[in-house]
Amino acid sequence: MRRKTVHFLVLAALGSLALASCGDQSALSLAREACVHVHRSIHEYDTAIHAKSNAQKVRDLKAATIDLQKAEPLAASATSADGRWNALMTTLSEFGQVDEGHLIQALQAQCAVADNNQSGIQGLAHLMPIGSRHLRYPNIVTSLVIGTQRAGPGALS
Repeated sequence: MRRKTVHFLVLAALGSLALASCGDQSALSLAREACVHVHRSIHEYDTAIHAKSNAQKVRDLKAATIDLQKAEPLAASATSADGRWNALMTTLSEFGQVDEGHLIQALQAQCAVADNNQSGIQGLAHLMPIGSRHLRYPNIVTSLVIGTQRAGPGALS
């Protein structure tokens, strides 16, 4: 399991570097591309929840996981190009510690911004699933998202 995690992180880093080298892609287009995977993952997750057989549920959950893993490096590249996509990247990075069902509402709201061609996304910080039970270091993440403003662990919940 640990080896798979390290392998995934290396691939994600390489993917981020490769995408960052594509200078003609904007942060918005990278966020949109990540959201294609997010939407597909949410659909697969919903299908898994309503699956009739355990085998189908396992297949659909695995497909949902793979799509979220594909979305994360794209969101990281979008954040590198424009820090305002940090909420999307941070929410996707929570997937390993938080069940996808707890992230769906935030992911849908964050992707709605990308899907609707909205580049003014400063207000997305409140859409992050931040709370003391979700993040190990909520004060750090909160201060990164909000900027210089300091907030406590429950300020954005």
